[in-house]
Amino acid sequence: MDNANHRILIPINNPLGGIKTYTLSYIRYLREEGFRFTILAPENNIFDQFQNEAKIFPDVEFIAVPDGSRFMKMVLAIRKTLKTKRFHLTHSQGLKAGFQTSVAGWGLHIPQIVTLHDVIVPQNDMPGKGKWLKKRTTGFFTRYVNEIVPVSEDCAANHLKHFPEWKKGPCRITPILNGIDLDKFPATGLSDNSLRKQFQFSDEMILLGFFGRFMPQKGFLPLLDAMEILAARGYSERVRLIAAKDKDGYLSYFSAAQRNDVLRQMVRLIEPQNNIAALISQMNLVLMPSLWEACSLVSMEAMLMGVPFLGSRCLGIREVLRDTPCRMCTPDDPASIADEIEYYVKHTWDEEAKKFAATARRRFDVRNGIKQMSEIYRKFV
Repeated sequence: MDNANHRILIPINNPLGGIKTYTLSYIRYLREEGFRFTILAPENNIFDQFQNEAKIFPDVEFIAVPDGSRFMKMVLAIRKTLKTKRFHLTHSQGLKAGFQTSVAGWGLHIPQIVTLHDVIVPQNDMPGKGKWLKKRTTGFFTRYVNEIVPVSEDCAANHLKHFPEWKKGPCRITPILNGIDLDKFPATGLSDNSLRKQFQFSDEMILLGFFGRFMPQKGFLPLLDAMEILAARGYSERVRLIAAKDKDGYLSYFSAAQRNDVLRQMVRLIEPQNNIAALISQMNLVLMPSLWEACSLVSMEAMLMGVPFLGSRCLGIREVLRDTPCRMCTPDDPASIADEIEYYVKHTWDEEAKKFAATARRRFDVRNGIKQMSEIYRKFV
């Protein structure tokens, strides 16, 4: 493959969290097939951090857009970049970047792919006034995208409700389930026991792990309410919740976790760690009581390691947990969360989780999706 003729432009507005992980994984493996990438994003500390991680790939290029938080600044930067005629394909990360690229590329006839990383719900709708007009405008431009790739079937169905224009085409909707880079994620068998030593927990203490962001959609506040319910049921001496702090999240969540004697006893906030596998391996049960997700990666990671997982029955989690030993609670329902935690205490499914790990590694390998994406790329380059 002639690498010079297969450079892909990747516009991103916020290369953080799941979008960052996704992009780095796809760049890594698709490079091995000869594709080369240029990342375009707003100039800020987030993009600086992304570049520090991505620069291990010597042929990846970066374009930082000054004042790129402004919509038209990104549009103009993308169009200027595309007019250099160096790029045969764009692969935007996120709906906003996809919309911006669609506007920027109008009339240039450069094939476009958009990966959708979020869902649209009332609490997470388009900001500001004129939502109907914004959606119709977004729908009009993005309907001409060549391939729209939601990270789950739930994500696809959610967007089709909001953008009926897509049903008429000519865009093609191709859901590709997100996954985990197994080469960077360990198999089962980690023996780290540092948290029990740090907090002097006995082997009988049941550790619950919450490793989501401190933001409303992750369900942390209902989880705190569930801990109080468990305390009222007599579990205050037997259960501890371990939550990793989130420096980019809501600061009020820190004080909420310590708002009374019960929570101060039952909740431990720890410093964030890059190695989430080491945290997961120490938990008896990993929790994700989210209100919504596009695709749940923490659940996949827990299953890969054979650790029991409890998620909510919401968009983006229920699909991942289908046909697995994992259990689900009702979103935003502290009593339901408490019921399912109590069920685990009384009826642990540790062995079922361990047995499922091998299946999870096959099912959630990110290379499954990368193979599909490679086939899409080749249609256009």
